[in-house]
Amino acid sequence: MVEYVSREILDGLTVGSHPDLTTEEKETTITVDNDREKVRIHSDIPVHIRWILSIPDGEVVGFRSVSEKLVGLKADIPKGYLKLQSTNRKSQTNGSMVTYGDLA
Repeated sequence: MVEYVSREILDGLTVGSHPDLTTEEKETTITVDNDREKVRIHSDIPVHIRWILSIPDGEVVGFRSVSEKLVGLKADIPKGYLKLQSTNRKSQTNGSMVTYGDLA
């Protein structure tokens, strides 16, 4: 059974970038298991961390902080928040990949 981290623990941390990771080392990984209703997502990319936190039904599994900055996050989110599509977006930036809900 997964033990989730209270979001209150993250209060006071601002989302930032890990100073010791290069651009090539920062990533977002998504794991979709067929037998689970949730998707496991991990990210070191600030815009993706903010998006994960904006999911009200998301449950934090773990996080990494450096100097009071939230620089890594792992969470479970319902599959309904994720969309894989067959058409290309006009922009290829990380920010254009997400649509924010209410920020948590």
